[in-house]
Amino acid sequence: MARTKASLSSGARLADYLSTSLLARVYPTPLVVELLESHGCSSQRERSFPAPVVVYYCMALNLYPEAAYEDVFGAVAQGLAWRQGNSAPVTIKKSSINVARSRLSWPLFKDLQQRACVPLAHAKTSPQAKTQGQVSILLV
Repeated sequence: MARTKASLSSGARLADYLSTSLLARVYPTPLVVELLESHGCSSQRERSFPAPVVVYYCMALNLYPEAAYEDVFGAVAQGLAWRQGNSAPVTIKKSSINVARSRLSWPLFKDLQQRACVPLAHAKTSPQAKTQGQVSILLV
């Protein structure tokens, strides 16, 4: 039996703006661009859905697991436009989203996680971590 496609509420919510802004703060755009270039995943031409936005979009899919791809893209586009002070986000077709996602590789996300989410505690400074080795709290 087919299920009904879940969607986000209509219109932008403050939580959408803040979640995208937090992703952009934890994973800074210059770092994302650097890793895209080092992994050969950067955009070769000017696109309406550039590679750094695709990275944030893929991470946002985890924030909205039941929502439709277009709705998640809308939340990311609105949040990034709000963060950059732009008034209107871009719109894109569903097929473009799938093509853009296929250009990325999992090692890019692994490197991004390792570089952006550093350990918050070490065995030398945290008594609880001495028995467990290094404690790392990931933000996403």
